[in-house]
Amino acid sequence: MLVPNWTLMDCTIAAGAPAVVPRWRALAGRGLVPSGHNAPEVMAAAFAQWPKGKLALVEDAEDLRLALPLVRRRLPVPHFQNWSSPINFYGLPHVDRNVAEAALTVLLRKVAAPLFLKAIPMQGPLWEAVSAAATHLTVVRRWERAVLRPQGSFEHWFETNFDRKRRNTLRRLSSRLSEQGDLVSATLTEADDAGAWASQFLALEAAGWKGRRRTALMTDQRTAAAFQAACAALAASGNLRFWKLELDGMPLAMMFGYADGLEVWLGKIAYSEDYAKYSPGVQVLLHATSQLFAEGVVQADSCSGPEHPMVDHIWRDRLPVGDVLVAGPTVSRGAILAVMAADRARH
Repeated sequence: MLVPNWTLMDCTIAAGAPAVVPRWRALAGRGLVPSGHNAPEVMAAAFAQWPKGKLALVEDAEDLRLALPLVRRRLPVPHFQNWSSPINFYGLPHVDRNVAEAALTVLLRKVAAPLFLKAIPMQGPLWEAVSAAATHLTVVRRWERAVLRPQGSFEHWFETNFDRKRRNTLRRLSSRLSEQGDLVSATLTEADDAGAWASQFLALEAAGWKGRRRTALMTDQRTAAAFQAACAALAASGNLRFWKLELDGMPLAMMFGYADGLEVWLGKIAYSEDYAKYSPGVQVLLHATSQLFAEGVVQADSCSGPEHPMVDHIWRDRLPVGDVLVAGPTVSRGAILAVMAADRARH
């Protein structure tokens, strides 16, 4: 279905388009599904630092109906891709639940080029709407991602999720770590200074192997600034999640996530390598898991890659995801095949 007076426009969320952000946040409140890492608070911070990113907007005379951060790729043929900036993983479009298929139809017709949706869940209402709107749909790659769907209590989950040997190992590691000093598990609250937590995370991550490999957020000044801005905005809206372990008052392991309603998406994890033999990364994930149970979330997405060596063995629920090429009727099959071949060559 195509509504003629809907339009698509590319823009950046920076000084030139401040009015878009409130409308985008309102759209997020009536979205078909939560968009994960594409939260307006996160992407506004990203656009401010990397204005080459574009925001595809579908709107009618009454309201904004779809928002999707994109980047334009020119090779092997012009196409678009959902944007993963240095502070977010691939997110989903915000699309009005009342007109989802129509809004996606307009998006695909107006861009008139292949749209590469990376790491999109291949089930649920968004997948159904994308499948219905696309003239062309090709699954380039598929895998299963670790998620947590809490049911019952954390204690019951812990007892049934691991065999006796693993439970004993995890408890022993926690006990041995607590013998090294005053061990405290903490969760960000409204009373806490989110900026201080973000700064602690940046410093902890930079001190480890990610800092040496120059993949830590603090390696680039723009990335650190965008992360701080995103954390501040998310904290103000109540959607920032942060967990940490402290030993004698110093951060030992930290992890953050983004919340939207009753769902949470994990970000990055950092830990002190001085205590690696105690598996602090595993322990902070277990602490976060206990807090997610207490919060009553329906799903927490690890946002990890296929067969992750750590989280896959702790969170055992799975979400089918894929890298999917979609397009409207004016795009040739040859263009889609060219993008698919180039992507597979890179992998």
